[in-house]
Amino acid sequence: MEYRWIYFARCYQKPQVVPDEELLERQQSMLHKLSLLQEAPQHAYLQETVTQLQSDAGVVHLFSKDYPQVLNHGDLSETNILVNGETAAVTGFIDWSLGSVRPFGYERYALRQLSGKMTSEGWSDMICRARTDEAFWTEFWSITSIEDPAQRIKIKEQAELVAKLGLIIRYAIQKTLDGIPLDKLATRPARYLASWLTTPNWSSMLLNGRLLRKQTPSVPTFIMLKFPSGRQRSSEGR
Repeated sequence: MEYRWIYFARCYQKPQVVPDEELLERQQSMLHKLSLLQEAPQHAYLQETVTQLQSDAGVVHLFSKDYPQVLNHGDLSETNILVNGETAAVTGFIDWSLGSVRPFGYERYALRQLSGKMTSEGWSDMICRARTDEAFWTEFWSITSIEDPAQRIKIKEQAELVAKLGLIIRYAIQKTLDGIPLDKLATRPARYLASWLTTPNWSSMLLNGRLLRKQTPSVPTFIMLKFPSGRQRSSEGR
């Protein structure tokens, strides 16, 4: 097997040690940012997700020693991912200036970002969307040797919840020029955030494998890594 997203599995296998006081500080910081969203009418569509993240199984658990804290790139956009043009295999990442340690799955939203495009009419998933995610997890289980079905479901559900948190912080919260999140809401409309968290294809497609559009068998699983010429990268949220 030629691994494409081995990075995520390897990070999961080698969790980082974070002092208790630092984990507590991160919990409080994240909970405060989520509270800002509760008071923002423009983000009313996020309330269900925010409530989930504020529960005991949310931020408090995800930023604890009971959940793997792993290496986080910080900006897994298409311009920072090196890809083999013939096999579409990911061969490396560049620009680690925003690198940090975060809960496993925090930047899983990057895979979603790379499997579609934003146009003037809104977000559009590529037809390989569900197969791409299925391939990600198939590879993840293979590398980590996790076979228990119940454990797989738990890891997957927790990783997707963390991914939603990473998505919210990236697009709904203001940042310094160095990319550090502030305790302020972003002033620009979060088009990616609204598109991804108000449609049923975030959880239903990731956890149930459903498609919004008809699947074409001949479409390569990792077609999202072969970007069409002339495609422009959005600067939103950066």
